[in-house]
Order: sequence, then structure tokens, then C-alpha cells
Amino acid sequence: MSTDIKKEFTSPQLYLAALVLGMIAILMVKFSYSMAPIAVILIWPAFLSGANAVRQVARYGLGTGTASIGYWGTAVGATMAFTSQFINPAYNFVSPYFEIFGALIVGAVTGICAQKIIKMKIPVMIRDSAVLASSTAIIAMFFLAILTEYSTQVSTLDAYITYPLIYIAITLAILHPFNGSMGAGENQKRTLRLSAIEASMTTGLFGLIALLFSDVLFLTGSSVIVISTAGFFIFVKRWFAAVKEDTYEFAWTGYPPAEH
Repeated sequence: MSTDIKKEFTSPQLYLAALVLGMIAILMVKFSYSMAPIAVILIWPAFLSGANAVRQVARYGLGTGTASIGYWGTAVGATMAFTSQFINPAYNFVSPYFEIFGALIVGAVTGICAQKIIKMKIPVMIRDSAVLASSTAIIAMFFLAILTEYSTQVSTLDAYITYPLIYIAITLAILHPFNGSMGAGENQKRTLRLSAIEASMTTGLFGLIALLFSDVLFLTGSSVIVISTAGFFIFVKRWFAAVKEDTYEFAWTGYPPAEH
């Protein structure tokens, strides 16, 4: 067991990768939409970072509380991304730093409240609450950049109505990988590979939304869909390989074929 733990990525390692690559992805989209296909690939580690944060907290016996910690943590990150634009949208679209690092701080504060006030007694609660919130903010800022950067009017009604979808889509992609993998045989490799599948599905969804959002975004949306689809098939293959690795036997559970 100790050997497996040594092979795992830590939350700080995954978050650092998500932060660096996510910031680059957001700035790439802001600089030029032609870079969207590469940027999409760079945003996927943020999903893995968030899913791993849920995994780290939920492994302390939350059970059905896995979804709760997912919604709680992602709500902090999404709220920071969305609320900040009502305060000063012009500034926030110049740089994503405020939202991402603000979510890191507020996420840590919620973790402190969980530890000190609610008395959850989970050693990694503060650290991973911060990672979960900030990872969510990275993804939310990326989607907002794709959907609104084309417009000279930074915050529009069209952008506002996508906020609930952005929040729910990110949350499901982050909380489900561990929820769908937990049990006696759960391990980080298989859980994060499932997270990668859901990351590609989510970026593909927002590629479609960008496609429908404006004629200006037709090429951007199309390229995001193509890259996300390619990633989806690659990740499914890798995830299923991990499933077969960890499975003793596959058995057909439906009705037997008719005998002739």
C-alpha cells in the first residue's frame, strides 16, 4: 500500500500544473482565438486537480458527502469568477489573476471554517478546499474567456445566462470521477483518467455553446469540439485499460444468447 501512495501525485503537484497551464490557456485565448485548440488541452489538468482535491477530502469517509464537498468547493471558485465581473468586469477580463488567487484564499477560509467551526476533523480539508475552489476558478475563467472575449462589451446578458451551466458542468466533471470510482479498489490513476474523460466532454460542450453563441466563434467552437472529441476517445481507451488492469474478470450479466 505504501508503494502505491508514493506513486500518486500530490494535491500541490497537480494544482501547480493546473495553475501554470491554466493561466497560459486563458491568456492564449485572450491573445488569439486561433490558439483555442492548444488552450483546451492545457485547461484539462485543472479538472484533474479539482477531482483529486475532492478525492483527497472524501477519502476520509464522507461517503455520500462526496457530492456535497464537490458542490461546496466548486461554488466558491465559480462564485469568485462570476461575482468579480459584476464588481469590475473591465479589469477582470484583462487578467484572471484576481479570480484564481481570490478563490484560493476564500477556499482556504471555507476549509478553516469546516475544520474549526463544523469540526470535520479532516487533515487535508483546508489545503484541498483551497485547491478545489481555485481549480474551479481557472476552468470558469477559461470558459468565460472563450464565450465573451470576442465582444467589446465584456459582460453581456448572453454571457450571464451561461453562468449556471458553467457552474453545474464544472461541478459534475470534478465531483463525479471519485464518486464513480470509490470503493475498496479505488486508486488515483483510474479516478484521474475518468476525470480526463469528463474534462474533454465538458470542453466539448462549451465548444458547442461557443459555436452557437456567435458567428464570430464558429471556428473557435469547431476546433474546440474536434480537439475535445479526440481527447475523449484517447482518454476512454486509457481509462478502460486501467479498469481492465484492476478487474479480476469481466462477465456477461444479460440474458444468454438463444441456443439454436
